[in-house]
Amino acid sequence: MLKLENVAFSYQKESRLLLSEVNLELMPGERIGIVGDNGSGKSTIAKLILGLYSPNQGSIKLFGQKTCWGKHYPELGYIGDPSYNPGGLGLPMDISVKDLINNFKKLWAGFNQEQNFEFEKQLALQEFYQTDVAKLSKGQRMRVMAFLALAKQPKLLIADEATEGLDKDSREAVLSAIKQASSNSDFGMIWISHQRYEVALLTNKVYELAEGRLNQRSIDGFYCELETNSVNNDHQIYHNVCKDEALEIIGKIFTDPQFSRFKFIGKR
Repeated sequence: MLKLENVAFSYQKESRLLLSEVNLELMPGERIGIVGDNGSGKSTIAKLILGLYSPNQGSIKLFGQKTCWGKHYPELGYIGDPSYNPGGLGLPMDISVKDLINNFKKLWAGFNQEQNFEFEKQLALQEFYQTDVAKLSKGQRMRVMAFLALAKQPKLLIADEATEGLDKDSREAVLSAIKQASSNSDFGMIWISHQRYEVALLTNKVYELAEGRLNQRSIDGFYCELETNSVNNDHQIYHNVCKDEALEIIGKIFTDPQFSRFKFIGKR
């Protein structure tokens, strides 16, 4: 579905390479998480995959074809702020949310009305149907992008900090919709985030970006799974949780009154 081979990249004003020898391959059904410090180049990887930028060296293939800007990928979904130009949001501005959604439904031949009505309801888009896209808050905009990305039942989802800056309700709505979509066994995903608990919840393979290189994170020795329940019986399992992710999830549990109980399942 996606292959990055020996990719190197630097922005024009910078002499040093931001990315060097980045290699990544994603097969159908794989859900890959990418973590790393701010400024490490995580979002740059997403922009390279989308064709917003071209690598200085190496190649990027999406569904077996070299990526390029302006090419239509009907099997690709995207959530994030691409910002090719400053202030660009990846959505048309001079249109209401209702008109945007209705036009999407007319254009998309593979639209599953029953399933996507559930997505629409789950993401609570009706709350701001009459609002112009240009006036949406970041949380509302991400909910619209999540709907547009998931409603066409993509084979591959690229999500770049899809919940950053969202309030609790918006974050939970987006994560819940993505979990539902990922129940499809062929659904592939690149989830880029500094929120490690999201990576543990949604992905089955994790890479860490550091010093321009992307390395698969291995967990030697002890690791664990964490299982939670909330007062509304929302059941979650976080797989292959490392120390940093466990501490982040525990912090979330102790600051959120919705959680009713949790347990660690240690493994070696």
